Order: sequence, then C-alpha cells, then structure tokens
Amino acid sequence: MIIRIATTVFILLFSAGAIAEGMVKEGMTSATQLQEDFVALDEDANGKLSQTELSQNPELAADFFEIDLNQNNDIDLSEFVIYKSEATAAGIHDGEYEQ
Repeated sequence: MIIRIATTVFILLFSAGAIAEGMVKEGMTSATQLQEDFVALDEDANGKLSQTELSQNPELAADFFEIDLNQNNDIDLSEFVIYKSEATAAGIHDGEYEQ
C-alpha cells in the first residue's frame, strides 16, 4: 500500500512538473519571441537588419522598405516589432476588413 501511494505521488509530481514546464514555454511573450527572431536574423549582431541579412527570408526581403519606417536603409528592433505585430493601429489584422 505504501509503495502504491508513493508511486501515485511520484506520478502526480512528475506530471505537475511537466505541465508547469509546458506552461512556461507557452507563456513566452511575443515580445521575447520577436526579439529572439530579430537576433537570429541579425548576422553581424549590430542591432540592425540589412537587406542582405533579410535576403534569406523572402517575406521580409520583399517588405524591406515597408518595414524600414524611418527610411534609413536598415531595420531596428522597434521597426521589426511594429511590422510583426498582429494588429494594425486600427486593431484590425491585414486582410480581415472587407467592405
């Protein structure tokens, strides 16, 4: 009986730990994920994305001039976050609003 209780407790603790770990991974903020994505693209680690660095990502490369809000020929983290944010200033996702 003691072994059965100990085994049950172990399984419950292990399950709770696995669930908690999953929640932490799911709870990663989008800002943190965006920053990690930016750093991965920033090959020379200068804090800016050039057209050359974005050439590996067709979507970003095609939208380079749209993303570069201050038109200085590079994309900083704030411009990247604005571009990648899900909502527009009006709170509507691109392509959702149809008249």
